[in-house]
Amino acid sequence: MSDIRFEKWRARAQQARTDWPAFIDGRTMPALSGEQFPMTDPATGKVWAQVASCSDADIDLAVKSARAAFEDRRWAGLKPRERKATLLRLAELMRENREELALLETLSVGKPIAQALSIDLRAAPDAIAYYAE
Repeated sequence: MSDIRFEKWRARAQQARTDWPAFIDGRTMPALSGEQFPMTDPATGKVWAQVASCSDADIDLAVKSARAAFEDRRWAGLKPRERKATLLRLAELMRENREELALLETLSVGKPIAQALSIDLRAAPDAIAYYAE
């Protein structure tokens, strides 16, 4: 468990990234409309971020990208050891960035930081590593 106290978590929250674009086809991008919606911290009721407000057109683009990735077999066509290495790297990155991920979860959904750290950000990378094997 992290030894960072409430005041330091709150200070970190003030430094959190505040612009969240869509992630489609391996890259970040604003919603096609350019619109965003506010993300509110449930603990304070204050807006802490702006998130891409994706529409049907954005969803169509994401589905088209996913279909292309499925059809060209860019994941399924990898050798099992390559898929394993990718998933293990993801789990490693989640562990390395667990405090930031826990803070983002707390800010987004109001989950207590202690639970996000001790439960979610322990279990999620472990599950990904398990399925890599």
